[in-house]
Formats: sequence, structure tokens, C-alpha cells
Amino acid sequence: MNPAPNPVTGVYPGTSPSNLTRTNPLEAINRFDFRQRTSRFIGDVQLNLTPFEGFTADYVFGVDSYTQLGTAFIPPGNTTPDYATGFARRADRTVFQYNNDVTLGYRRNFTEWLESTTSVGLLGNTMKCRAPASRHSNWVLGANY
Repeated sequence: MNPAPNPVTGVYPGTSPSNLTRTNPLEAINRFDFRQRTSRFIGDVQLNLTPFEGFTADYVFGVDSYTQLGTAFIPPGNTTPDYATGFARRADRTVFQYNNDVTLGYRRNFTEWLESTTSVGLLGNTMKCRAPASRHSNWVLGANY
């Protein structure tokens, strides 16, 4: 069977045997539209201090922020067994994560062969996520979308 659309009507034929329903693969390639996009920023700011010999204080503020967008569109009047009246979906996810990291350290040499290192740290993480989604189906044939 030729999966190409009818040159006069532009309608894609069904390509499955009568006991099996599936989408015409050529129609899925030519008419269906599925996309995704991601934008991301990762960065940090650091402050490293040595106020006196042997003592260190380090602070790091880090950010990881990203947005993901996914869309799906199957037009009405297609050969799918489940979405003959059309289908559209959009999903967004926006995430903002940040962390604060503080580390204090003290290092002391007692002798040539004996040394002490002491460290203490604190880490705090926060994540904010927003993920709305929308879905539409049962389109009206003949309408402009």
C-alpha cells in the first residue's frame, strides 16, 4: 500500500490491515508536530577568606535554573485510532534551585611530623518548581487552529 496522501483530497490512507489499526507513518512524519526545548543557567559566586594564618572561611552561593517546554499536536482528520478528532498538549516546567555552602577550617602544625586540620561546614538547598500542563482534544473539523 502506498502511504502517500491522495493528490486530489490530500487525505492520507490507512495503511493497516482491517484487524489492526495504526497511524499512517508518512502522515505522522508530515503532519504531526512534537517538540521540546530546554534553557538552563548554572552558576555560582564564591568568597574565600584567610583572616589569619591557618584559618579559612569559604562561602559559595550556587544557582541552577532551567525551563523545559514540550508541545504535541496531531491535527483533526488523521489516521490515528485514538485521536481522529485531533490532539494538542503543552507542558512547562520551570525550576529554580539554589544552595548556600559555608565551610570554616583551621590548620595547625604542632611539630614537623604532627599536624591538625579541623573543618566544619553548613549547606542549605532550596528548590522551587512550577509545572502546569494543558491538554486539548476533540477538535472541531473545519476550524482554523
